[in-house]
Amino acid sequence: MDYKGYDEEEELENPWNTEGTRRIKRIFKAIFYSISFVVYAVLFFIFFTSCEPGMFDKMFFTEKTREFARQNPEAIQIYKIRPKDFMNYDGSIELAHIYYAKNTEELEVGVKYNLKKLTDGKVEGALVYILEDSDGNFYTTVSEVYDSNRRYGYARVTFSSVNIDLTQNSYYKYNEISDYDSFRRVQSSLTASGGDENDGGSSYYLYIFKYDSFIKRDYVNIDKNGRLQIDYAALKAELEENEYAVLSKHEIYNNNTVIYLEDYQYDD
Repeated sequence: MDYKGYDEEEELENPWNTEGTRRIKRIFKAIFYSISFVVYAVLFFIFFTSCEPGMFDKMFFTEKTREFARQNPEAIQIYKIRPKDFMNYDGSIELAHIYYAKNTEELEVGVKYNLKKLTDGKVEGALVYILEDSDGNFYTTVSEVYDSNRRYGYARVTFSSVNIDLTQNSYYKYNEISDYDSFRRVQSSLTASGGDENDGGSSYYLYIFKYDSFIKRDYVNIDKNGRLQIDYAALKAELEENEYAVLSKHEIYNNNTVIYLEDYQYDD
């Protein structure tokens, strides 16, 4: 068998192997790599700017809770609350990572909201958060922490002096009881109710308003420190008369809401 090696003269005589052709090949190769780089850069940008910020699942609370945790690290009790009512009708608002500090009676709620649909891109000061319990008591925020990505705003809002009687919660009882008969009764109760019925116990509702429209109400004033002064009797009357007075309403706790202990974590 004859071996035919590389023929330099044949290569030189190839009409397509010209300097111009090689230059065009290099140009197309450079364009191809450039396009690939741009595509990957865009994909990485979309991915990283769409990620949920790290603050959204963290515990912030106020200095009151943080100081208690520093002084009593073994005694601090944080319960995570998992309500079924965690999203509004069009998905523009979602609630997540809700924590209750039992020792200091502070409730912290994570709120995720669509910037384009709700706030025209505004992150801080775009929404007002008000908590109401089933006894008619109202609570305003004592702490708000914000972040955002390209599409969503994220807030962690804290309410103080929220005295939730966890001992009446079905899941609290489920975890605390020790005798088998009580265990079976609670288990049957949870199965029968499906975790929805409250059996007349305490409930807590979170109302979310657009800031710009809320401050125009007759019963709302702003003090010299920029804090909202609200006539809660008038607010309650409006909420009872007009369900559309609020941007979003969520029942975030009742006695059949899922709760469980969570390790306290806070980064100074």
